[in-house]
Amino acid sequence: MRSAVPFRDRLRARDALVGAFQKLSAYHATELLGSGALDYIVLDTEHAAFSRRELDSCLLAARAADLPCLVRLPDSSAESILAVLDMGATGVVVPRVSDADKARAVVAAAHYASHGGSRGFSNSPRAGAYGASAMHEHVRQSDSTVVVICQIEDRDGVSSIDAIAGVEGIHGLLVGPADLTLSYAQPSPGSPMVADAIRAVAAAAVAKGVAAGIAIPDLGEGGKFAQDGFNFLLVGSDQSMIVRGSNALAREFQENVAPLIKEKG
Repeated sequence: MRSAVPFRDRLRARDALVGAFQKLSAYHATELLGSGALDYIVLDTEHAAFSRRELDSCLLAARAADLPCLVRLPDSSAESILAVLDMGATGVVVPRVSDADKARAVVAAAHYASHGGSRGFSNSPRAGAYGASAMHEHVRQSDSTVVVICQIEDRDGVSSIDAIAGVEGIHGLLVGPADLTLSYAQPSPGSPMVADAIRAVAAAAVAKGVAAGIAIPDLGEGGKFAQDGFNFLLVGSDQSMIVRGSNALAREFQENVAPLIKEKG
């Protein structure tokens, strides 16, 4: 059973959390992920084809399943942040946060009144219960629950990591190992330079009391990253789960059933 504790509180407590990307722009996928035991999902509007209507439907499905649902944005604009929060997203994952000034701008755009908030007000969308939430209550509830996660995926972000992690209103740092690898011009995320950068992000998060997350294709290195200080893992996606599941089915068939069919043939 999924925890009743608000997702932001679980991040702040540095609970052990596991989630996955959703890249299929269909609410059915959200429903299926919501029927399982994941702690959260991230709708990937940066690298997957979501229309605004499809995104809205998926966020509605996540709410119906009581599944914490973040949105990875294609950019850090205030307009993009406002749109997904109005639709009822639990929070945002913002790509390419490379310095503290950008982090502060993201935090302000996600809040109404706290942390220098500059979010445009409306209680008419889903987040405001279609007008049923009074202004003061909507502002209070939104500012006290919204989740802001900054993605660290270049060497500038790593160089500024202590300052970024210290920005009030940030709840987590998420490492993107692939982009980090490209930024350091290294052959793989396992290269010593990249590995050191990844550990530096986790160390800064722990020191500043924010959650540390990392996006990985599977749990093969999950234990290692946990020992490095990462507490929320973003593992694979709905797409990869389909591929793994279908491949596992095919292997089981070829190993256990196909030989019997051939014997009878």
